[in-house]
Amino acid sequence: MFENFLMNLTETARIWMSWALKASVVIIILIAASLITKGLNKLLRKHMKGHIEPTVLELTELIMKAVIYIAAVLIVLSSLGIKGLLMPMLTSAGVLGIVLGFAMRDSLSNVFAGIALFMDEPFKIGDMVQIGELSGKLYDIGLRSTQIKTFDNNLIILPNNFVAESHIINYSKSDPKIRVNVNVSISYESNIDKAKKVLIELAEKNKNVMKDPAPDIRVEKLGDSGIEICLRVWIPNSNMRKQVPSDLRYKILKEFAKNRIEIPYPRRYIINGGKAKKKR
Repeated sequence: MFENFLMNLTETARIWMSWALKASVVIIILIAASLITKGLNKLLRKHMKGHIEPTVLELTELIMKAVIYIAAVLIVLSSLGIKGLLMPMLTSAGVLGIVLGFAMRDSLSNVFAGIALFMDEPFKIGDMVQIGELSGKLYDIGLRSTQIKTFDNNLIILPNNFVAESHIINYSKSDPKIRVNVNVSISYESNIDKAKKVLIELAEKNKNVMKDPAPDIRVEKLGDSGIEICLRVWIPNSNMRKQVPSDLRYKILKEFAKNRIEIPYPRRYIINGGKAKKKR
């Protein structure tokens, strides 16, 4: 009888130790899940705080926390040897994931694109940017979309997937000064040296054009009807990238007329009785 008692006691102790070991594994897994969640939340807030709305940030943290703890529960079930329950759960989760993936593929694509943009940080709120063919001030960055306020004061909402696939120019990042080009054509009969001198003088007189780097001239092309010249000037920031070329073109038109520098335009020659008449 005493031997049976010892055998029962040993078996009970073994069972309790086995459960204690499994409980320890469960506790370690849950603690690890908690630490991973806190670490990722800290990293998330460091990179995204100030870029997106607090409610969107909280929702992202909640989703991430749910995914981590679901994974932890599945690991716990596997460690406890409950495989009969684990496989149906994994199968159901896989089927549900496929269904949700097809139903929300566009939204998920925008969300993942938004996360990639947050990590890369190509811009921040308030930057002057060009995304594709759209230019303006970055108004807001969300998890699914990015908002730009154009120079016409129109608010445009762009899906993050479109933003991530477009070429992005950030005029505000690091060095704010930019170069703008003013293209003009002169006829072959005009004095090109005088034209270059007029262009440089007009650029130097413009208060919004920087002295350093200095304005310069490039002969771009010898065209069919005229010589194509490019006046390249630097301005302090992108806010004036439309106004400065406009002001320069206005002055160029007046100064070219004053100095008899011809801007070429289409001509037709009408032959009438052996006499040629030139018409615009």
